[in-house]
Amino acid sequence: MTEQASPGQPDSPMRSIARNRSIVGFIDSCEGDILTGWAQIPYIPMLPAMIDVLIDGAPVGSCKANVFRPDLRDKGIRDGFAGFQFRIPSKFRDGRTHQIAVTERLSKRQLAGIAQFKLERAPDAETRGQVFLSSVNLATNVDSASFVDAVKDRRKLAVYCAFTPGNDLYAFHHRAIESLRSGGFAILLGQSYTADTDEKPTAVEPPKSNADGFVVKDNLGYDFGTWLSCLLAVREHLPHLDEILLINDSVFGPLTDFTKFSERVASVEGDVIGVCDSYEHNFHLQSFFLLFRRRVLESEFFDGFIDDYPYNNDKERVIREGELALTPALRVAGFRCSAVFPYEHLARAWLERLPNYISELEALPENSSFGNGAVKSAELEYLVNLARHLRRGDPVNPTHYFWDIMLEDGCPFVKRELLLKNPTAHPFLYKARELLASTGYPMDLIRDAARRYGTAKIFF
Repeated sequence: MTEQASPGQPDSPMRSIARNRSIVGFIDSCEGDILTGWAQIPYIPMLPAMIDVLIDGAPVGSCKANVFRPDLRDKGIRDGFAGFQFRIPSKFRDGRTHQIAVTERLSKRQLAGIAQFKLERAPDAETRGQVFLSSVNLATNVDSASFVDAVKDRRKLAVYCAFTPGNDLYAFHHRAIESLRSGGFAILLGQSYTADTDEKPTAVEPPKSNADGFVVKDNLGYDFGTWLSCLLAVREHLPHLDEILLINDSVFGPLTDFTKFSERVASVEGDVIGVCDSYEHNFHLQSFFLLFRRRVLESEFFDGFIDDYPYNNDKERVIREGELALTPALRVAGFRCSAVFPYEHLARAWLERLPNYISELEALPENSSFGNGAVKSAELEYLVNLARHLRRGDPVNPTHYFWDIMLEDGCPFVKRELLLKNPTAHPFLYKARELLASTGYPMDLIRDAARRYGTAKIFF
């Protein structure tokens, strides 16, 4: 007999799960081309479910149901980490009604919910990209002899995406460009422009930088919009390159000699290399650093991704259809995606270091007054909660939670948002100054950026 809650007493999570453990999930909606819902493994709620998606009776892909949703938390379903988001392949954008079925892989049970969907016919891919390119690009020199020669001579192109509230690059941008050049790359600067007026400027001054080439564009499309604008502008050169690096200014760095880090990257096997990977929402390489090798560049995939990208200015869609969609699409196409600092390694290292973290907290003056090693602080609760999430497999963002381990292990990048905003309230941010200073990176570059961006945190 199922235990019942007392009258007037809310259901506990375990009661709710026990009563509903025959329920595996639900398909909530299909908005745009994103299928959303939730799923759990019957009788084993502590493990994230894997769902398989069939359209018109044929398998089209799968994803993990581990996205956090407050409504699921309130219902006692896996502490809320049971949502899923699945992008429907672009070939189904044909204006026709399609049948859809989603099953939980372990139990083979089909999820209830919507059973069909219809996506509006996609505009011609080439036209869509060219319209975006012609509407946002304001100035470029990619046809200049100097840029073309640099690309041909080095056969490696770094596309550096930068945005500033004004139209001048900051000191850390210039440092990044020079560091990338030391790694043997020709540099194409993609700079988003913000005008002082609402009117589109008729002429834009070339950016003052040492990049070999530049594309100045309206501040539309976020990082992937800028990268794709640059790739469209130099498309004729792509098949002749050995490597393309997509990198943006969401990080400070390279903090150390980029030549040495390039050697480390070269030792990693794979067709696409990222600094780190993540399991948030789905497995993907984090997009602040993506190195594509020749096998990808000479394939049809790279051209297809440029053409199929939706080119929009909605941030959530850019993340979903850019960063989160790219790695799964690469893997389906048969390419190996590898990280220099794999998530599993970083999470394991963090858990092994947990006793040291606790000891450090106990030694802080504001905590040592408690005595007997009993630290009653929000910082300790932070560590305990993070450890619990990691041990049960709930993914976190490695660049925000494992940044100190990455720096100590030789990662030459640190997230700008971490230092200037600390959105996760990481309790050891005070150690960043010492760790960064040990790399030899000029701290004045970070101070200058903090003042210009108007940061709310002062880590140094």
